[in-house]
Amino acid sequence: MEGASRTHPWAGYAAAAGAAVFAAPHLYWAMGGRTGLCFSLALRGSAEEELIRDPWFVAQGLWGVAGLCVVAGLIGLATVRPWGRAVPRPLIVVGAWAACGVMLLRALVYPGFVFSGLRVSGVVGISERADPVWFRWDLVLWSPWFTLGSVLFGLVAWSNRRSSIGAEIVATSRNEAETG
Repeated sequence: MEGASRTHPWAGYAAAAGAAVFAAPHLYWAMGGRTGLCFSLALRGSAEEELIRDPWFVAQGLWGVAGLCVVAGLIGLATVRPWGRAVPRPLIVVGAWAACGVMLLRALVYPGFVFSGLRVSGVVGISERADPVWFRWDLVLWSPWFTLGSVLFGLVAWSNRRSSIGAEIVATSRNEAETG
C-alpha cells in the first residue's frame, strides 16, 4: 500500500488523471490558445468572442478552473502516494467530497443533464447567443465526463473516510490503553 486508501487506490490515480486531462486545455486556453475552446463554450459568434476577451472569464473560467483541477488532482494523488500521509485525512476527505459535489451538480443540474436535456427537447428555449449544438455535446460528452469525475472523487472520499475513521479508532484505543 503506497498511501492511505486501502479500498480503491486506483480511484485516486484515475481522479488525478481526469483532473489533469481537464486542467490541460484550460491552461492552454488561459495562455491564449483557442483550438477546441468552442466545444467548451455554449455561446457562438460575437457572444463567444466577447466572453473569450473578458478578463474575468479568463481569470475565473480558465485560470481558476485549471487551478481547481490541479488541487483536485493533488487530492487524488495524496490518497495513493507516500507524501499524501503528511496531509491531514480530514482535509483530503473534505476536498474529495467537495470535488464530488461540484462535479455532480455540474453533471446533473447546470447545465448538466437537466438543463441541457430541457433545451434539446425544446421544453426550454435556447438563447440566440447560445449554440444549440453545444447542448447536445453536453448531454453526450461533458455531463457524462463530470458524472465520471464525481463518481471517482466520491470513491476517493469514501475510501479515505473509512480508512480515516478506522485509523482514528485504533489511535484512540491505543492512547486510552497507554494512559488508562
